[in-house]
Amino acid sequence: MESRGSDLSSDVSLSAFGLVLTDPGGSGIPDPARYLRTIRVHTALQVLADRPFRSDDGEAVNVFLTNPLSLDVNLPVTVILTGDIAPDAPYGVFQVGLMDTDSFVIRDANTNHPVPVLGEPASIAGNPIRIEHDAERVEVSGAPEFPAVLSVGRRSVPALTAVFRHPSTEGTARIRVESLTVRCRDQESRPLAPGLVLNRVTVLREGQPVGEVVDPPTDGGSVPVPLNDFFLEPGESAELHVEVDIAAAAPATWLELMVGAPDIDAVDANREAPVPADPAPGASLPLFSGLTRLEPPARELAVSLRSLMPPVLVPGAEETPVGVLTLANADPEGSGLIRIMHLTVRADDGTGTPVAIGRAAARIVAYRDGEPWATSAALTPDSTTAEIHFPETLYLEAATSTDLEIRLVGRDDTDLPRLRLGWTADGVGVVQPAGALFEVLVRPEAGRTFPLWTDSGTFSAASLAGSWSNFPNPFAAGREDTRFVYYLPREGTVTLRIYTPRGDEVLTLVDGAGRAPGLHQSDRWTGRNGRGSVVRNGVYIAEFEVVYGDGTRERLLRKVAVVR
Repeated sequence: MESRGSDLSSDVSLSAFGLVLTDPGGSGIPDPARYLRTIRVHTALQVLADRPFRSDDGEAVNVFLTNPLSLDVNLPVTVILTGDIAPDAPYGVFQVGLMDTDSFVIRDANTNHPVPVLGEPASIAGNPIRIEHDAERVEVSGAPEFPAVLSVGRRSVPALTAVFRHPSTEGTARIRVESLTVRCRDQESRPLAPGLVLNRVTVLREGQPVGEVVDPPTDGGSVPVPLNDFFLEPGESAELHVEVDIAAAAPATWLELMVGAPDIDAVDANREAPVPADPAPGASLPLFSGLTRLEPPARELAVSLRSLMPPVLVPGAEETPVGVLTLANADPEGSGLIRIMHLTVRADDGTGTPVAIGRAAARIVAYRDGEPWATSAALTPDSTTAEIHFPETLYLEAATSTDLEIRLVGRDDTDLPRLRLGWTADGVGVVQPAGALFEVLVRPEAGRTFPLWTDSGTFSAASLAGSWSNFPNPFAAGREDTRFVYYLPREGTVTLRIYTPRGDEVLTLVDGAGRAPGLHQSDRWTGRNGRGSVVRNGVYIAEFEVVYGDGTRERLLRKVAVVR
């Protein structure tokens, strides 16, 4: 309010004004006392009136000020109206507004003459006031989200989902959930000090944090998490997601989180009265995260390579084995899993000069347990590397390993004289633990360095004479095998014998076995004779004979050196 005039004008005094209560449609409420018990009028400095509402007030309520308000010239004063809601007020919406200018009693402080009121007070009203039923309960359901195993140091791990529902209808007070208490338990449901296993507990709604506790207590068995502005309107449902950071120094133990009915602090948003938490239909309380085993994180993946690259490669040959890649989780039992999703294969010309692998290979195939398991996409001559994406994640438990046999599908038009394949540390596609403090180190086997390379193979014409060879040569009889390589231009029957230089037969390795066209390198000699004894050091003769379907024959000899 403000008294306006010149500096010579008198002050004025307000002693009464009128109020009216209206419904949402703007109609007057005939019995305001049903809604309001008292009305107070005050400024920042003094109380002007404090009067009860009476049933005989009618639609219009005249408020007479016990302490009339003096208004100095040109000095505005803010007048505040507050009221108490009647205990048995009907549920619904009403609004308090000023009456027209006739209801204002304002007089000149000197002459006591009435002073007119300018403007339209009847257009001034307070905000709508909604009288609501008390909130009776909040319904809760949820689901566990902990995996069976968790590595120490993992961050932002989903623990559990809690679904809150306000089951009442419109006209009921909102519910405010003020906090959740998250309890930590071991496998026998004994309290576990939160700070021993957790670095952080976060509660999220729609991906945004609404509560967080960093450095949980190191005693007791629970973490109270205050929530910010988490309200539920009548009929509304909302999901909260509890996430945790596993402490880097957490011991190897079992962990389960739980939230029970007493751990949910909810209140009626109007009266601040507690609202109990009940399980939603079909659900039960407490909510659980599921039991997880905390284990030390995996730290090392050891990679080793055994070369199968034949000394002779035939352009266009189907699936020539070139090496066995062994992947081993080098951590002790009880440590975490290692996950691997792909391999990247590179190539050089045998002298250290990188070459595009697509110049020699149409595809690279990985076999596991003797079966085709993964393959690269089709390669083009300008493909610098080959990416072998696994059909599923390869999981390696601690202290376990797996072998992948790598095979090369040759290109018919290769222009490379020699080839070898290799792997670097970043060519082994380890999936690093999300949000973990530690990364898995990919290292080569002891005594080796990255890149790991196969032996070199030399491309030759697609002929028997050009491909006939063995590797390794020399070889350590009794401790390793030597593998014979040959290319058959067409189907035939083969025989392979080993002789001494004097012509004495040592062993028949293959005796009249049928072979399909193509490159073969599966025939091996262990360095033992027909009686099973390891032969002496020296040079031996390998005789290879093939009889083709048309009756023609080819016979080839090769020196094989034995060292022990």
